[in-house]
Amino acid sequence: MTSENGGTPQAGEQAEAAVQQKPAALIAAFIVLSLAGQYFYKLGMNTEPAKELVRALGTNIAALASGSIFLPTFHMVWNTITLFFLPMVLLGLVVYALSAVCWLAILSKVDLSFAYPMISIGYVAILLMGWLVFGEQVSWLRWLGVMLISMGIVGIYSEQFFLKWSYVAAGLMILTGLSVARFAPAFQADVPQFDKPLVLIAVALIMGVLGQIFLKAGMNLDINKGRIKKIAASCKSLKETPLGSLWGAVWNSVCVCLSPRIFGGLLVYVLSTVLWLVLLTKVPLSFLYPLLSVGYILVLLIGWLVFHEQVGFMRWYGVFLICFGIVFIYSENLICLHALPMAVSLAVFALILVGVKKKLTEQVS
Repeated sequence: MTSENGGTPQAGEQAEAAVQQKPAALIAAFIVLSLAGQYFYKLGMNTEPAKELVRALGTNIAALASGSIFLPTFHMVWNTITLFFLPMVLLGLVVYALSAVCWLAILSKVDLSFAYPMISIGYVAILLMGWLVFGEQVSWLRWLGVMLISMGIVGIYSEQFFLKWSYVAAGLMILTGLSVARFAPAFQADVPQFDKPLVLIAVALIMGVLGQIFLKAGMNLDINKGRIKKIAASCKSLKETPLGSLWGAVWNSVCVCLSPRIFGGLLVYVLSTVLWLVLLTKVPLSFLYPLLSVGYILVLLIGWLVFHEQVGFMRWYGVFLICFGIVFIYSENLICLHALPMAVSLAVFALILVGVKKKLTEQVS
């Protein structure tokens, strides 16, 4: 017996199971390693040598803009290499390299539009790290923003779970809206003030998205998927044949990294890392890290239009909910000035969620 599209029911069930398979262990490892990398980056960039190198890079860029090429380029490359070899920054790079291996494995198993928002699971930990470890000032609006981001993540990662608890999510959105309408206008004077280099942030975010596109394009190739499987097999057999397995893992990792699309993505990532390190000397980590979510809409659109990934309603809903949270984090003054429209928008979002829940319940019954 075949289905209407010509396949067997068993094949359809297997395909559905493959789509729903979510590498939770890999995602958890990636998040932990990413958080550790950010911690070491911030420690390294808080040192005076790092700040001096950032100032030197600014001087090099100004010299390039004035027309000089050779010496400013040489000095810029040298200062960048020196920056990367600062002890804490280098440790952060090593940890991030390990997280990159996890990330490539994740991209070989799930859609980019699903995988990319998983980065934001670490936002709560980043805010706690910035507040408790680095003494950064984190306002209640930022905490609300992280709550909205976390709800959006649940909508993307587990649509069924999100719908099951949709009334709770809707209630939290309404409570958030009421809190904003009631308290935000009087909070404006207490908003932490610091410079926000918009151009630098925008360039870093765009380069990050471009890096993801190159990496996903590379991991879509069967040859790279095969190499990732060989790396996993080598890691599993380390106890039996340590040297041979280690060599196999290293060799296949190098082959993956030197694949043209992967190499291009990694090169873009190196450039975005330089910008990221510069930004860490200028703005709080608890403010900067959540801004990665600005790229979510771009990534979702690219995954949908370029890679022909299926993006359901709840994923769109989750991503836009994350963007609500980003507004809370990036522009607290905007929330304070337009508290009522923001509160109404959250109420509308809550009503949409309740309406979707009721419609789906009626369809099932």
